[in-house]
Amino acid sequence: MTSILGVLWAAPAALGFALLFNVRLRALPIVAAIAVLAKFISVFGQHVGLTIIAADFIAAFAVGAIAYTIGPRLGEASPVFAFAPVIPLVPGAVIAKAFITSFTTWITSSGVEAQQNSADFLLAASSGLSAAAIMLALCLGAISPMLLLPRARTAED
Repeated sequence: MTSILGVLWAAPAALGFALLFNVRLRALPIVAAIAVLAKFISVFGQHVGLTIIAADFIAAFAVGAIAYTIGPRLGEASPVFAFAPVIPLVPGAVIAKAFITSFTTWITSSGVEAQQNSADFLLAASSGLSAAAIMLALCLGAISPMLLLPRARTAED
């Protein structure tokens, strides 16, 4: 049940960012539907055993493929449908963990053993690399359909 609610909460998150990006009102329901689909693909991929990086890449690739197919047909720029629906896939918890653990070592390092400091550093580095890899997968996934699909065009073309 929690997974279903998490998937459905992707719609308001994407709509909020779409409004910040000044997306037209007629495109908002499509953005919300694409966001829910993307979150579903990511959650399902993780459920079947994929890592969050692979699941988010596949979801972002699906979003990009939909965006670069539907955008020109509706007379909208394809990035309108490509980037706002990917926002709910950004792992806020992983990024927050990387940020917090990177500063915890400096704040609590008065008289702490060197072994504990190195363990904290490795935890911070691991969280930071995971967050960076997920963000890279999202960016590459959203843009790669335009590069790979033979007739993917934007409304500007």
